[in-house]
Amino acid sequence: MDILVEGKPVGTAVVQVTLLPQGGIRNKMRTEIGEGANRVVIEQESEYGKTAAPTRKYLRRFHKNPMMVVVTFTGSTANAVIEEGRSRQLKSVVAPPGAQIAAESEFWFFTFKPKVGAVSSYFRFDVDKLEWVKTEAKYEGEVRLEIGGKTLNAHKISSGAYTVWQDAGGMPLRIDSAAATFRRRF
Repeated sequence: MDILVEGKPVGTAVVQVTLLPQGGIRNKMRTEIGEGANRVVIEQESEYGKTAAPTRKYLRRFHKNPMMVVVTFTGSTANAVIEEGRSRQLKSVVAPPGAQIAAESEFWFFTFKPKVGAVSSYFRFDVDKLEWVKTEAKYEGEVRLEIGGKTLNAHKISSGAYTVWQDAGGMPLRIDSAAATFRRRF
C-alpha cells in the first residue's frame, strides 16, 4: 500500500492477514516512512483467538530510538513488556470492569459477512498508549471506490478516527485517518 499525507507519497505499508488453524486471526502491518536518516520502520501485529478476544499484540519501531512492545493477554488483563534503548519495563493493565474485549469486527469478511449497519463495540488495548480504548466499528455497506483509475466494489467500515474500505476477502483497499491515507497499489 502507498501511504499519502496531504495527497503526497511518504512511504509504503505491507498488510498480511492470516487465519490461524485454531480459528483465530493474525493481522500484520509493516510500515516504512521517510528516507535515509529520517526513515522510520514500524512493525505491528495483532492476534485474536477464535472467540475474537486478543491473545497477543506486538509493536516495534526502528529509528534513532528503537523500541519494542509485546503484549500478551490473560483474560481481560494486558501484560506488556516494553523495551526502549537499554531499559525494560513491565506493565499490566486491567480492562474496565465488565468491558467487552472481543473484537468481532477483526473477523468481518474473513470468516463471515456482517449485515449492513452491524456494529462491533469493544475495548481495544492500544499498544502506543498502553491503555484500553473504547472502540466501535460499523459496517456501512458495499460502495464503489476509485483507486488508481480503477472503480472497485468495496465494503466500507467506519471506526472512530478511521474509515476502511475492504475487498470481498477482507483485505484493505484504502484506509483513511486524520494523519494519512493508505491506498492499495494496482
